[in-house]
Amino acid sequence: MADINEIAVTYRQHLARLPKHNTRTDYYKRLTMLERWCSMHGITRVEEIDFLQFLDWVFYDRGVSPRTRNNYRTWCRSFCSWLRLIPNPMDDIKPMKEQGKIRQPLPAAMLRRIKEHLVLHDKHFLLAVMLEYYTFIRPGELSELKVGDIDVKRHAIHVRASISKNGMAEMVGLNTAIVSLMRELGTLKHPKDWYIFSNRLRPGTVKLDSRAFRDRWARLRKRLAIPKEYQFYSLKDSGIRDLANNAGIVIARDQARHSSIAVTNKYLQGRDRPIHQATVKFKGAL
Repeated sequence: MADINEIAVTYRQHLARLPKHNTRTDYYKRLTMLERWCSMHGITRVEEIDFLQFLDWVFYDRGVSPRTRNNYRTWCRSFCSWLRLIPNPMDDIKPMKEQGKIRQPLPAAMLRRIKEHLVLHDKHFLLAVMLEYYTFIRPGELSELKVGDIDVKRHAIHVRASISKNGMAEMVGLNTAIVSLMRELGTLKHPKDWYIFSNRLRPGTVKLDSRAFRDRWARLRKRLAIPKEYQFYSLKDSGIRDLANNAGIVIARDQARHSSIAVTNKYLQGRDRPIHQATVKFKGAL
């Protein structure tokens, strides 16, 4: 079996050809973590890797969640398949039981408080917050959006195939409140090839690291004393909940670009799921 460094070079070349941007990014990160673990343990060849020990290090030493550990397991299985290891070393390594997610949707009162604060102090971050809440665009995709992706006439955002998680070009609805804020900030006056979020969250030619949204949210959360279970991605949870209750789960599914209602339901806690009028007006046999 080849040296790990040689394998890593070839594998990165393989990843570069993958159509899904987010998948490439995730797999690069996991490979880098495996290289780091191998270096720590003096491992230089693939056949020396104990993938269970690697997963234990990821989980216990790095303190990730069971879900993240399971995501690493899935990647390890894919990596071993790419290496054509038979039998696959991951066959006997089971996934961990995942607990309910810590992240929670934001209450309406908290959403209003956040908006009131950002209107006064940071309208450019307010734009990111509103895009996450109304369009459900993932932070990684959000950092890739360009001025030319905004179609004001159709009230739509073009999510290019090159940045979409599923590798498909898609359109999502653009709320009128977002259009108004973009006009106020002058966002749409910039060249079409400029990123909507660049340095200082202003439009520019340099792509913003998607972690900037999380970091800015952490500072906002501290300033407003918001509990840690309310994260930047909670805006997406909140938007799906509110749109489903207002317009129906099918519309929320389509806006979220989910493959099925079952996927959308994962974002809705039992108390958040909409009550369909058909069930209210249904006349049964009793």
